[in-house]
Amino acid sequence: SPITLTKIADGVYFARAYSHNSMVVEFPSWLAVVEAAYTDAQSATLVRVLNEQFPGKPIRYAAVTHHHYDHTGGVRGLAAAGATILAEKGHEPELRMIVETPHTNPPDALENAKKAGKAGALEIFQGKKVISDGKQTLELYPISGNPHVEPKVIAYVPSAHVVFQSDLWFPGLGAPAGPEAVHLLQSIDALKLLVTTHAGGHGGVGPHAELVKAVAAITR
Repeated sequence: SPITLTKIADGVYFARAYSHNSMVVEFPSWLAVVEAAYTDAQSATLVRVLNEQFPGKPIRYAAVTHHHYDHTGGVRGLAAAGATILAEKGHEPELRMIVETPHTNPPDALENAKKAGKAGALEIFQGKKVISDGKQTLELYPISGNPHVEPKVIAYVPSAHVVFQSDLWFPGLGAPAGPEAVHLLQSIDALKLLVTTHAGGHGGVGPHAELVKAVAAITR
């Protein structure tokens, strides 16, 4: 599960993997990951890469954008590394089952971490969730009414004007917009977020103008 870590703004990094990507936000003494995607093998690689890049900074939080299996397949792996898993109330049933179900035959990494008292737990939030430390902030917004899933969580870093989302639009590829992308842009405008850069759980990194242009092409 190869991962390439690229800085896209001060304290914000894009973790590009084979097909499912994550965003990493650096705080003064710890890290937050948005999207525990695909598999525990990918999470193990991400943990190793971050330990090398940020020695002494643990992953304190891992935020989930939605409950679909390919975007939660690495949840147990990041919880095993000690990360608190942040999930919106609407995704609680699926995430509670993933994090809290025993995996004992054979024990997986999370089961071993639980026995050692080093495992991260599940934290449920409802509405806007803000994580701040020092001058860095990560904001999580559940947006309702998107055709892809209900609810859908997007992540926003105010200091960098970066939005991360999965499955709604593939930035950096010149991809066409669908109904999900239209709703994403409408939600950004409704939340009055100042966005200059998009990072995608699929695709890559691109400017906000790319999304505006793609939406305009199908709505004019």
